[in-house]
Amino acid sequence: MEKVRKGSIKTMAIVALAAVVAGGIFVYTKKGTVSEDAVKDVATDATKVASQKSKEVMEEKKEEVMDAGKKMIEDGKEQVMEKSKEAVSDVVDGAVAEGKEAIGAAGAAAGAAVTGVATTTGTAGTFEDYAPEKIGKSDKVIIDFAADWCPSCRALEKNITANATKIPEGVTILKADFDKEEELKKKYGVTQQHTFVQVDSEGAEIAKWSGGNTLESLLAKVQ
Repeated sequence: MEKVRKGSIKTMAIVALAAVVAGGIFVYTKKGTVSEDAVKDVATDATKVASQKSKEVMEEKKEEVMDAGKKMIEDGKEQVMEKSKEAVSDVVDGAVAEGKEAIGAAGAAAGAAVTGVATTTGTAGTFEDYAPEKIGKSDKVIIDFAADWCPSCRALEKNITANATKIPEGVTILKADFDKEEELKKKYGVTQQHTFVQVDSEGAEIAKWSGGNTLESLLAKVQ
């Protein structure tokens, strides 16, 4: 567009100059002298001629100017679309990566389910539902008194399940229903959910504590 505008101005200047020169020569040739009025008339005529010519040039160049403008707009649209595609691609790639990571974590935590609690496979340690006969099945047994309505209990279960392969050899974590195991609670003096009792092979209490939302914090208390 800048080139077209410069070309039009150049054309106007040339036309005006040509008109002035031609008019001056005509006046000088005709009268032998150039009067002030004659110069003014020539200048006026030249201005009119230049104005008319510029209109004609602009009319001729209008399509060229419009095409140039359209091309600039189209080029701009293509750049915007390309940037948008790149941004969308980055977002999608990020979401896919996060999805794969989440699926991997879930797959690592998956195991055989025993009434809703996963039993670890391929490792020596286990996390499973409580049953009296399971006392003494390993060197270190921890009874987890948990309730489904307890946020801390749910957070711990989720963490243990996600890190099930990290339960050490010889460790068994038994999830006992706090709302149903009344006799078991009385036996170990448990008065609140999210309480843990480590017992020996005969079921005798070794240690008791409360709190902790990770497998790591639970194992730190095991004797």
